[in-house]
Amino acid sequence: MKNFAGSSRKDPNITSKNVGDFPFLKIPLPEQKAIAKLLSLMDSTINQNNELITQKELRKKWLMQNLLTGKKRLKGFGGEWKEEKLISVADIRRGASPRPIQDTKWFNSKGRGWIRISDVTKSHFYLNSTTQYLSDAGADRSVKVDRGDLIMSICATIGIPVIVNIPACIHDGFVLFRNYERRLTTFFLYYFIQYISEKLSGEGQPGTQKNLNTSIVGNIRLLLPSIKEQVAITQVLQAADKEIQLLKTKTEKLREQKKGMMQLLLTGKKRLKLNNNEDNRNRN
Repeated sequence: MKNFAGSSRKDPNITSKNVGDFPFLKIPLPEQKAIAKLLSLMDSTINQNNELITQKELRKKWLMQNLLTGKKRLKGFGGEWKEEKLISVADIRRGASPRPIQDTKWFNSKGRGWIRISDVTKSHFYLNSTTQYLSDAGADRSVKVDRGDLIMSICATIGIPVIVNIPACIHDGFVLFRNYERRLTTFFLYYFIQYISEKLSGEGQPGTQKNLNTSIVGNIRLLLPSIKEQVAITQVLQAADKEIQLLKTKTEKLREQKKGMMQLLLTGKKRLKLNNNEDNRNRN
């Protein structure tokens, strides 16, 4: 359709003449109805799957609200949880950028990944790749992170945690958490940040873009159960996450199937076989 768009404006648009001139195959009416019915069934399946995703996400949210705050306890666990400031249980370091950032000498086609917010938002749980890489000189002027490190976004899109799975570097739009293993598991901290992400967005410092600093992050309070209970809680949340991801993968596969069906059925490359009864019904 883009090839038919025409305009003297910077962004092309489609006119009624473009639409009128657009070529299409004249499919017999009974077959049109059969194709429409099949595609409608695909849409219904996709919508039902998406509704299930919404239900599972709400369930996960309920689990985080209750399990990460001690409102609900898993069977076999008791005792009081201790409230702590994050700074008292973890080292928190803000990222840094080589300056001037426009200088090409800081970048390379390979090396340590240069983590940007777009890399984090398209990741789930683990960050496995970046679109940019730093040179050795660039990495030396940034903050290095390695496999297993937990980072969190603190600028613009605030409060998104991710576990780094490649050698990389972070700029000052992220903070790095380290040396918390004696009191916290990585997964428990990951889910706790995910749980409070909306609250963190509201606490950002005003400016061109909202942002947090290490002081604000360090003053975050959390309740700490035993390491054993933390592990049990995160296993429940990981199971909920797995269900959601499987359903999202199913939705993507269904969308691809529908796209493939449209490419075949709407171009006549694949024809539907109609029996006589179906043909007669579709003609009425």
